[in-house]
Amino acid sequence: MTSTSSTSTTTTTEVPVTTTTQPPKTPESAIIARITDIELAESVESIITGEVTVEVLDELVNNENFDNLDEETLEAVSEALSEAPTEIKEEFESEVNIYNGSFDTYVPVGSRISVEDRRVVVAVTATVSAAAAAPAGGGRRRR
Repeated sequence: MTSTSSTSTTTTTEVPVTTTTQPPKTPESAIIARITDIELAESVESIITGEVTVEVLDELVNNENFDNLDEETLEAVSEALSEAPTEIKEEFESEVNIYNGSFDTYVPVGSRISVEDRRVVVAVTATVSAAAAAPAGGGRRRR
């Protein structure tokens, strides 16, 4: 009886794995991607990237879908416009009610604080004024 031993060699070839990576989305691009109105999206993009002009601002606020923008988009617009030149800010303030609750992070012309902070200051001032005007002893004593 003869025994034969056989050795087999297995060759494996690794196939390189290729992955396609896309650049990460910035918060701005995510905001813009959600806007279905192309003209509105272009206006928002111009504003939040700092390329705002009076014409772009007018296109934004006069767009029929402007009032439908979500809270995050309006916050991004507010923050960007807070850094805009005075001419742009004055136009924005003449076109939009900045005190309606949608633009709390916006800093108006001539102010150093946001709309939201201004609301707090006004409320505190009113409360302190009301407390100061109230009679100290609760009125006269009856005998």
